[in-house]
Amino acid sequence: MKILMVLCIIGFYALVIAGCSSSGGGAPYTPRDRTAPAVGEFTLVPPDHGWRGGACGVTATATDNVGVTSVVARISGPGASGDAFQLMVTAPGRYQGDVPVPANTNNTGQANTYYITVWAWDAEGNSGSALESLPVTVPAPEAPLPPPVAW
Repeated sequence: MKILMVLCIIGFYALVIAGCSSSGGGAPYTPRDRTAPAVGEFTLVPPDHGWRGGACGVTATATDNVGVTSVVARISGPGASGDAFQLMVTAPGRYQGDVPVPANTNNTGQANTYYITVWAWDAEGNSGSALESLPVTVPAPEAPLPPPVAW
């Protein structure tokens, strides 16, 4: 009985070892993608003269060894939501979209500066961002005219 039990144990371990070997007939091991996407060229295009906030255009390039699945722009600064705004593919590796920049409503006479950063993700969840955030400045609101002088 002991001999039969020993042979069963040896046979079990032989099957386990054979099943774990590379010639066991299973699919070959494929390492997980650990490479983060790279965000390259990144520009902001605020509207021309007289701009007081609103949509600011963002263009960026993003690449990955397997493929980029999502590219977003985030805004930070006074009154900014911090939300992510999806950039759309315009050509392979090129992305574009708008980020809403809050209007400057302070009464200090100072401009508000916001920072926009672009992030990219791949299918494995790896993320990469631009090396720096780019600033966009919203000028101070124009001072209202003083009331007319009574004579």
